Amino acid sequence: MSTFVQTVKMDVCWYSVSAYDTDFIPFLIKFIHAIRSVNEQFGERILNELESIESHVQEQEVWSLMAMVVNELEGVDPFIHHLFLVHTEMWDRQIMP
Repeated sequence: MSTFVQTVKMDVCWYSVSAYDTDFIPFLIKFIHAIRSVNEQFGERILNELESIESHVQEQEVWSLMAMVVNELEGVDPFIHHLFLVHTEMWDRQIMP
């Protein structure tokens, strides 16, 4: 994956997911900040919404937040053409014999 990233002529953001990423709010915050590394304004409204949520996220809030993320991804200029989500343990098993 890193070889691909080095050869393409586009902005790339990276967030590695591990087995420890089981809590939705920290995952979403890290995901948003990864995108903000190439688009500083991304997710501002979502981060503000996350600050107002108590420690436990209700299912309805998860769907609402994910809809906000998808809508914001769609509005990114230039549009994010490729979004790869790679689980690190699966990647390691596929790459490493």
